[in-house]
Amino acid sequence: MKKKSYLWLAAGCVILLTVIGGLLYAKKKMEREALAITAMYVPFGEGLHIFVDEQRGAFEVAAWNEEFKVYDIKGKEIAFDQLVKGNIVKIYGDGMMMESYPGQYPGVTEIRVIKEGNPADADVYQDIVDGIYTKPDPAEPPYMSEKKTDTKHTFMQRLLRYSLA
Repeated sequence: MKKKSYLWLAAGCVILLTVIGGLLYAKKKMEREALAITAMYVPFGEGLHIFVDEQRGAFEVAAWNEEFKVYDIKGKEIAFDQLVKGNIVKIYGDGMMMESYPGQYPGVTEIRVIKEGNPADADVYQDIVDGIYTKPDPAEPPYMSEKKTDTKHTFMQRLLRYSLA
C-alpha cells in the first residue's frame, strides 16, 4: 500500500513539474515574441543597410554579425549578407533601441526571414536612404578624423560620413 502511494505521489510530482515547465516556457516565448520587431530589409551603398518598421521607422542592427544568427524562411542558418532587399524579417533581441537617426538596435540575438520580399517593395523607402546616405565622391580621397569630444553625432552618422569609397 505504501509503495503504491509513493508511486502516485512521484507520478503527480512529475506531471506537476512538466506542467510548470511548459507554462514557464510558454511565458518566455510570449515575452520573446512581444519584443520581436517585424521589418523590411533595405540594403544600400556598399555593405550598409537599414530595417524599416511601420511603428519604429528606420533602424540598423548595431550588433556584430557574430553576436546573432540569421535564418532563412525555411529555418536554415544563413550569413547576414545573404538577406535580400525587400525581405520581411522578424528581429529578436532585448528590445533596447538607441535613440538616434536612424535608430540603432545593438541587442539583436536572432533575425528570421518570415517572407521573401520583392526588391521593388523596398524602393518605397528610397527617400529614407537618401536622407541618411550620400554616395562617396570618387574624386575625394577618403579620410577619417576622430574627436574625443564629438558627442553630437551618432556612430552611424560618423560611419557614413567617413566611409571608404
